[in-house]
Amino acid sequence: MGRIRFELPWAFAAALLGVMGGWCVTAAPAEVAPTAGELFAGFRQNYLAFPSPRITWCYATTRGDAWYQATEKDSQRLAEMASAKTAGEKEVRQLLRQSRALKNMMAMARSNAVCFDYWTDRVSCQVRLWDPVRPGAKDGQPEFPDAPLTEQNLETVYQHVFIASYLPGEIPPCRLWGGISNSGRKTGGTFDYTIPQAIATFLFPPLGASDRQWGYNGFSEIDKFFSLPAEETRVVQKETIEGAACWVVKHVSLRPAGEDFAKHGKFEIADVVRAWIDPRRGCLPLRIEWYGEVYRDGAPFHNLKPQPTFVLRVNKIEKIDGAGFYPTEGLIETYQADPTQSFQELTTEEFVAGKTLALRFVVHQATAWFVKRIDPNAKLPRESLAFEFPNGTNYYDAMKGRTLIKGMSEQEYDDLIAEGGPPKSGELPSRTAYWVAFGVVPLAGLLAVWFILWYRARRS
Repeated sequence: MGRIRFELPWAFAAALLGVMGGWCVTAAPAEVAPTAGELFAGFRQNYLAFPSPRITWCYATTRGDAWYQATEKDSQRLAEMASAKTAGEKEVRQLLRQSRALKNMMAMARSNAVCFDYWTDRVSCQVRLWDPVRPGAKDGQPEFPDAPLTEQNLETVYQHVFIASYLPGEIPPCRLWGGISNSGRKTGGTFDYTIPQAIATFLFPPLGASDRQWGYNGFSEIDKFFSLPAEETRVVQKETIEGAACWVVKHVSLRPAGEDFAKHGKFEIADVVRAWIDPRRGCLPLRIEWYGEVYRDGAPFHNLKPQPTFVLRVNKIEKIDGAGFYPTEGLIETYQADPTQSFQELTTEEFVAGKTLALRFVVHQATAWFVKRIDPNAKLPRESLAFEFPNGTNYYDAMKGRTLIKGMSEQEYDDLIAEGGPPKSGELPSRTAYWVAFGVVPLAGLLAVWFILWYRARRS
């Protein structure tokens, strides 16, 4: 620049240097934002640092006052609909049954806790949990035995532990050990289930599931987010959470808004999810939130700050020796409109005209989780995944569609039944019995929750 200064007029040279100096200050090279694909790849790399993990994790779900208020309100509304003169006899019975189901749900405990011992070699997986209804059970306690799943250990060490293995290459893929009952009866079974189907209360821990076939509805919300197509996701900005610089990643899925909106233009319902990803700690999200918006011609229709209906917060991330980073503590909260707030629902025409409602959203349900133990390379033996039932086990065989006893031929079993034994009705581990014990009871609660959400969505 010295040569230029002597060849140009002083005023022009000074102006040139001033402009260049200003550009260097204001246009200094900024940090280049990564693509969503790069962040997803970073998460995948951290995921692969746990090749064969054993994760003992616990979660406790608490239902808030707003949940009970909204459920009571819905139960009363159903009863009122049943008493309406326009309701037919069949419809009345159905509405009253639904109203009673909601009241029964309200009688459930305000909170519940459960601990799982989860193993996977990324090809198959296994879950263990204490049976809470039998003597010596340790429901809610995170300590689980380390003994291999031999026939002898199933009868002793694991007599009060429920075990479910999922082996996609096997037919049928799910093998269950139901433990030993108070009367000494050993139960088991093979089923065409995924583990979330076999254990209605089970949720995979973060970084736990490997394939949607394993039961996508039971996936951790973290794994659900990273199963989204990276090419449909974009980085929108950089923000700091709890002192950690994170990239905010957004995914939008659009669907038609319905016939009521069709005559007013191209309206769509946007299902939006945003994640705050920490690139320095395994590209794990510190926060994920889900919310809905109404789009018109591909853009948000109202300039309103969206209200999240589902929020995940990761409260603690730890560096695991010999592996990567793991989210060991977190909280999941679901939100809905405050049931105590009175408002007049908008018509489609009012909404399209620009009218909005200032709704208050409150926590309906909160689930906190923590990891008690994590071994990134536990290497569960194949023989423990595909464990054998001990002799004398009453088990259901899904391939044959019948109940058998281990160590006894089908003919011997049929002869025993013909002679009046062995167990009385209801004691056999039939497919129906397993559904009642491990599916119907907890699933009834889930179905009631789904009904509440569907009913409220229909009214909104």
